[in-house]
Amino acid sequence: MEYFIEHGADVNTARFGAGSAVSMATAREMWDVVGFLLRRGANPRKVQPCTGLTAFAAAARSAGMQWKETPDVKSYLDFLCDGDAGCGASRDIPEGVQENSLVKILQRMRNEDT
Repeated sequence: MEYFIEHGADVNTARFGAGSAVSMATAREMWDVVGFLLRRGANPRKVQPCTGLTAFAAAARSAGMQWKETPDVKSYLDFLCDGDAGCGASRDIPEGVQENSLVKILQRMRNEDT
């Protein structure tokens, strides 16, 4: 994967019927691959044309969780994906969000970056 990314492959490209690499890896619970792709710019918020799900929803589905992006959840995901890394520890975490494996990976990545 690293070779292809270094030579111009777009980590957010969605294949017809399969979705993006990060959504496919998330659905298959390949967390090491998910982390690799996120570090290289994969967007877990991108809605996949084949399923209509984000990678967060795919992670919840594969774990048998209910997933609803309420305004609080959306705000927290925005923070994880795009926010200022300096305010991580004090951020309120909406109930039920931490059970999502993709959220856990992004939280860990944010902690490593601060």
